[in-house]
Amino acid sequence: MGDKLYIEDNTGTTTTFIVRESRIYDPGLAGDVFSRSDGTYLNLITCDGVWDGVKKKL
Repeated sequence: MGDKLYIEDNTGTTTTFIVRESRIYDPGLAGDVFSRSDGTYLNLITCDGVWDGVKKKL
């Protein structure tokens, strides 16, 4: 926690985001990740699990 990410947009303006937390969600239960409207957020979302190349899913 506390790491900083610097994002530069196409106008050259840089916005700094600070890592505040890390969470693990069950599939389909992460609605609060997308429902915040009280500020500017950068949500980095990754997947966890074993990839099944035949079924093309986790």
